[in-house]
Amino acid sequence: MKKTILIIITVILVVGILGGVYFSFRDYKVNGNKYKLGKYLKNTSMIIKEGTLTDTGCTIIITDTEKEEEHTYGEDYDIYVYKDDKWKSLRTGEGWHHLIGYLVNKDNKLEMDINWESAYGKLEPGKYKLVKDAGVSINDSYVGDAIVEVEFEI
Repeated sequence: MKKTILIIITVILVVGILGGVYFSFRDYKVNGNKYKLGKYLKNTSMIIKEGTLTDTGCTIIITDTEKEEEHTYGEDYDIYVYKDDKWKSLRTGEGWHHLIGYLVNKDNKLEMDINWESAYGKLEPGKYKLVKDAGVSINDSYVGDAIVEVEFEI
């Protein structure tokens, strides 16, 4: 009986510690503010530049007016298709991208050409969204990643 109770307590402690470690890596605190990975970027939007959308790519314009956080954008992105009343990633593998970070210009804008043909092929007619993440820093301290997205139809 004592052995069973000891095993149960040990399992509860191990699960609790592992859960705490997991969630401590998902939450960040800077200057008393708590930040979570996977949130949407504050004061940031993304559109597809008029006249650039094709079935193989587009040009995006990110407008980022956030003053408290610095957002660094990479070349990576993911595309989702809307099917059966839910969004499903088209990603089939890890993919690749250059490890380059881009910041918005003095007009708070960043324009990027996206060519998804090599990663996703030509998109069939349908409803899609392009999702980009950015590294978020506050006072030169990295606090995690957050996302910005834009929906479009082919």
